Amino acid sequence: MRFSEIICRFLFWGAFVLIVPVAFIWLVSPAHFATDRVDQFHHVADRVTAISLGSSHSRAIHFPSLGYNGHSFADDRGDIRTAVTKARYLLPYTPDLKYVLMPVSPGYLAFDRKEAFGGTDPDLNAAFANAPWPTDFRNLPLGEQLQMVRSHIVTLETFETANRLARETIKSSIFRLMGKNREMLRNPCRARTNPADFPDEFGLRNGYTRDPLPTRCLPVSAAADAAFHASQINAILKRDKNIRAENTNLLLDLAGRLAERKIELILFTPPFPDAYYGSERLGALSDDDKPYIKKLTERPNVRLLDFHDLFSASGDAGANRFFSDGNHLTLSGAQSFSKALGKSMRDNTDPVSTSMAGADAEFLRE
Repeated sequence: MRFSEIICRFLFWGAFVLIVPVAFIWLVSPAHFATDRVDQFHHVADRVTAISLGSSHSRAIHFPSLGYNGHSFADDRGDIRTAVTKARYLLPYTPDLKYVLMPVSPGYLAFDRKEAFGGTDPDLNAAFANAPWPTDFRNLPLGEQLQMVRSHIVTLETFETANRLARETIKSSIFRLMGKNREMLRNPCRARTNPADFPDEFGLRNGYTRDPLPTRCLPVSAAADAAFHASQINAILKRDKNIRAENTNLLLDLAGRLAERKIELILFTPPFPDAYYGSERLGALSDDDKPYIKKLTERPNVRLLDFHDLFSASGDAGANRFFSDGNHLTLSGAQSFSKALGKSMRDNTDPVSTSMAGADAEFLRE
């Protein structure tokens, strides 16, 4: 075989391997996957007054209920380093921004997405693809420039996206053939996610989960999630004992940037089931976070609003309608929590220390 023929075959099969996943995405993906969340942001950027960043616990923020025009740049498994970098990129696009909201769940100050994956991060390209192009791109460090190029231009996450779409398509087909209720009867304690073709909402991929976890499943699911998260954070701390200080310094730097524009950084703890927040291992991590959070809240434009027990009496004791799994809120939960959070933000008050049990407080009534 001649050398030129080898090169031609290599180019042909290389192009084939690249084109097939792209063709798959165009042919079978639900329409909402073609919607660019960054484009959604650019349509509203000049009116945005609140941004949420950080982990999947930012899904607790429902902007209409909060009372502010907003958009989310949070990521599943998002960490503080990624969130602070995104904040730098989006600030020039938001002239009316007043609040940046970030969850500080138990142990979150010790979370690092690369460390969680053993030094690699398979989702990092997708995370930065969900970020506006930095206006000061030429002045960024070379590593950040390469990351944005990979995320926005080269799109190395194509194969990952194709894999995810294949799984979503198969799952949707099963639900259509069997019926969602029949599938849930087979595994009643499985979290009931939205259908694969459900639209994005305020920057959140696939929107807010509508269906609550069955009440009898909530304590077990919450305890399992707490054990997993505590184990993950403790493993990260073994590899990097200074991670809390590093993340705190990143947030202090962000607070300084925000102060220059009179923007407030709201650190919030969303509602959790008792079996999650009351976990002994997570509680120990939360106690270790406190000195660092205290240092953050010494800044005049940083506030901590802790609502971890807002639904305490409604999740583990009464009928659950606020939690979609062991540590995330349904749409109903996000709406009720955001009303409470928005009231505290506007009144400049701390959360009520006792549980609201869902709908007893005036500002939680629909």
